[in-house]
Order: sequence, then C-alpha cells, then structure tokens
Amino acid sequence: MWPLWVVAAWIPFYALWVLFILTYEESATLSDALWSGFITIGSAATLGLGVWWLTGRLPWPEGTTPRFYLIHLAVGLFYAVGWVAPGYALGWFETGINPLQLMRQSTVIGWQVLTGLWLYGFVAGFSYTLRTRRRLREQERIAARAEALALRAQVTALRAQLNPHFLFNALHSLTTLIQDDPVAAQRAVDKLGELLRYALDESDDEEVLLREEWAFTQSYLELERLRYEDRLRVDAWVDKAALAISIPPFSLQPLVENAVRHAIAVRPEGGRIEIDARVSNGNLEITVQDDGPGADVEDVAPASGLGLRSLRERLAALYGDRAGIALHGDGGFRAHMVIPVHRVPNSGDA
Repeated sequence: MWPLWVVAAWIPFYALWVLFILTYEESATLSDALWSGFITIGSAATLGLGVWWLTGRLPWPEGTTPRFYLIHLAVGLFYAVGWVAPGYALGWFETGINPLQLMRQSTVIGWQVLTGLWLYGFVAGFSYTLRTRRRLREQERIAARAEALALRAQVTALRAQLNPHFLFNALHSLTTLIQDDPVAAQRAVDKLGELLRYALDESDDEEVLLREEWAFTQSYLELERLRYEDRLRVDAWVDKAALAISIPPFSLQPLVENAVRHAIAVRPEGGRIEIDARVSNGNLEITVQDDGPGADVEDVAPASGLGLRSLRERLAALYGDRAGIALHGDGGFRAHMVIPVHRVPNSGDA
C-alpha cells in the first residue's frame, strides 16, 4: 500500500507542474509538459524515498537541537540540486548544451533551488507526520494489549479469590447437613462434586454462557435446599434467549447466595427468592429479589461478602460503566445486574 500512497501524494504536484509548463511556455505541447512533469516530479518523488529513510534514522528531537536542523539543511540543499539536475539533463539531451552551462545561463536557477528546498521541507514534514501517527498508533496498540493483559490478570486473580470462598461456604453447609441428616448429606456430596467441577475450573475464560452459570446456580440451590428443605422457595423466570449471552463466571450465583444467607438462613420460616433474567434494550438484565427483612443499602453493600465485592470489580474491569449492580433494600432485598449483550444468540445456542 505504501507505493500507492506515494503516487497519490505526488499526483497534485504533477498536475500543477504540467499546468505551469502549458501556461508559461508558449511553445510547449501537452506531450512536452507531461514528459517534463514526469521527469521533474518523478525525480522529486524518487529523492523523497531517501528523505523518508532519513526521517526514520533521524527522529524528531525532544528539544531544540542545532545538529538536527543543520543536517536537514545540508540534505535539503542536496535534495534541491538533485531535483533541479534532471531538468537540465533533459535540456542537454534536447539542445546538446552542457548541463552546467545551462545552469549558469538560467535566470530561474535560484528560484528552482528554493522550490527544491520547499519540496524537501514538505516531504520531510509529511514523513515526520506519518511516522508520528504510526508511532502513536503503535503505542495505542501496545497500551491496549497491556490493558487487556492487566484485565486478564485482574480477572484471574479475582476468580482465584472467589473459588476458595465458595469452597469454604459449600463445605460449611455440608458439615452442618452431616450432623442433621446423613442420608441427605450423601446426596449433597454428589451435588457438591458437580459444583466444584465448575467452581474450580482452571480455565482462563473471562466469560461463560448464562446457560452454564444458571446450571451452576441451580445445582447450588439444590444443595442448599437439602439443608433448608421447604424453607427455601425459588421462583425463576429465565428468558431462553438470555441463556446464550456471555457473562462473567460466578456472577449470578453470588447474588443468589447473598439472598440465601440474608433472607433464608436467618429466619426460621425461611423465605422466597425470585430470579429473573431477560434481554432488554441491548442488555442482559438479571434481578434477584428475596422477601426477607430487607436492609439499608449503605450497610449491606460494603459488608455483603467477597462474592458481591468481586463481582462489582469484575464487571467494571470487563465492561467499564456499561455494566453494574443496583441494590435496593426496601420490601426485601433486590439486586439488579445489567451486562451489555455482545454475543448474538442463534439457533444453535437456543
């Protein structure tokens, strides 16, 4: 693509030169003007390749550097002479007069050299501008890659923190169940194995399908129902289209676990948890609400455990301000999570 950019950049100069020859040289024909333009502008473009190379070897300085400008002045004079020479060489071919003699006889040689210096300044400036843009784009690419790697490391660290947290809570529930109901504890051990396969997955995936997270959450609820029996009642409405949306792992289960811990476990009569997941306005919206005693949001948010805290951090790391969790403590406790949809469901996902 680079040669095409070179040609495109010099076409306006070529057209102006042809127009100049046709306007100020009455005896010049169109073919003469086209040939003269090809020689003159072609030599400027060819020398421009050397200028491009020089700007790569001589970067733009941070401050005022006399050496930098002296080098460009010397090279600019060389460029100007090199640009003028082919025209006089063409005159030698046409008239048989020595090029140096033609230069001495010329009344415009000074203007030609100045024009050559101007062309050099234009080519050098254009080259530095293009190199600066490329360097900035490369820096942006490196910065974006570094940010992505940092995000991956952050999510991995957060997941590493969350896995032991979940394992501790699951073992605590199982210990309590063994004391109360050994038969139910045996079933719970099997269910716990399924849970741990998901919870202790060592993959580096930053997202999973809601279908996987929902299956994990259902297994968690089944394990807790063995402990709380009829005290734990769950109503769920999960939109089929939402199941194919990508979400961070351990994003729905901590919300449900929070409801179990603060609305079911603390009341002898237990309670009800409502789970709703649907796609709306380009977002996946998940709501988990319980009918417990409720709480002041300012009190619950900082002390809601590692699950909700890490979930907030992961949502911010993955989606910025496009995702988040809103907490409401009146009439029970409700957590409303919004995640931008970036996986389009298809028939294979349904």
